[in-house]
Amino acid sequence: MSQPDTKSVYRERHPVRISINMSTSTKAKLDQILGSRPRSTGMNDLLLEAVDLYLEHQEDIVGSRQHFNRTLQTRLNKLEAELSRLSMLIMFMMANGFASLARGYINGKHSHQAANGGFYIKAGVESLITDGEQLAEQLRTIQQSMESSK
Repeated sequence: MSQPDTKSVYRERHPVRISINMSTSTKAKLDQILGSRPRSTGMNDLLLEAVDLYLEHQEDIVGSRQHFNRTLQTRLNKLEAELSRLSMLIMFMMANGFASLARGYINGKHSHQAANGGFYIKAGVESLITDGEQLAEQLRTIQQSMESSK
């Protein structure tokens, strides 16, 4: 039984052939590295190893970019939800404050609460908790009617 030709085995494992141009300094560096390798290592082996290492590194970069993009998108979604919640809280506080002021003027009395900002914050948070969904639906309805009238 004869041994298979090493060139044919090599070509079987690496069927694609390419040609590259490089600078003399790059070739000199490759020759220096090749000189430190066992005699059985050829320039082609060295170049294949270098390309494989480069491609592995690129996969890590692409993978970390994808991870970064997913993480960033998740974070942006959370921040957008938080911003929406806080905006709604501000609107509830303003609506509650204006309603309290209007009631005071309508009834002919001005409450000491009208000058107390803490009262409106507390009232806004309370209304967000108790009437949040109903008020949010009212805000969405108003927003949709404003967008459709444009």
